[in-house]
Amino acid sequence: MNIIPVEFSIVVAGEDCNPTVLNPDFLRCREIVPEQWGWELADTPFTTRGLSIVSYTSDVLIKVEPNRFQVIDSSGVADVAQSKAIQIARRYIEILPHVRYTAVGNNVQLFLEVDDPVQFLEKHFVNPGSLGQQESALKDIELSFTYDREDACLTISFENNVLLREQGDKVKQAPGVGIAANFHRECTGYPTNAQVLLHIDKMAGDISSFEPILHRLLPAEI
Repeated sequence: MNIIPVEFSIVVAGEDCNPTVLNPDFLRCREIVPEQWGWELADTPFTTRGLSIVSYTSDVLIKVEPNRFQVIDSSGVADVAQSKAIQIARRYIEILPHVRYTAVGNNVQLFLEVDDPVQFLEKHFVNPGSLGQQESALKDIELSFTYDREDACLTISFENNVLLREQGDKVKQAPGVGIAANFHRECTGYPTNAQVLLHIDKMAGDISSFEPILHRLLPAEI
């Protein structure tokens, strides 16, 4: 059984984000997504007062809502240092430092392919007999673990999920366990842009510190 990287993301919460500023020209001219990268749009940009989205063929998506800004890398890259997402998030905050940012979430999503994810989670995490005598089979299960870290709240969750795989002209579903980790950090005072940049820079360290915790939670053979 292998753990497959699915995506990682940086989510910055704020009280007065402006979705209308997000468009490819803004990202290029402000060198948030520099022209020399040669990135092409994956879809028509979507810009409204309530939600704006710009996505690229590099599998990086940038989203702005009135209460948050997100950069999502779904390329499946194993090493976060190989992605441009952190650089994009940093540059966006540097260009818009006066937004009242309130929190930063560094997130990673993984996938563990197993034939019967519900049975796997029940067998590994649920004490035999703790559910009592059941009249019917367990249909689904979702678990979460929350830890107080030195400067963050870490939540790790496990759930029954599927991974979509393209095979020729078809898309097939592989069953398995979705694994998600969220490192949440609050920002205090105003302005908070310097705090946000410090929290974004912790992404690689967050993932490194998450890995041993995950391996302690999962069976030794994984």
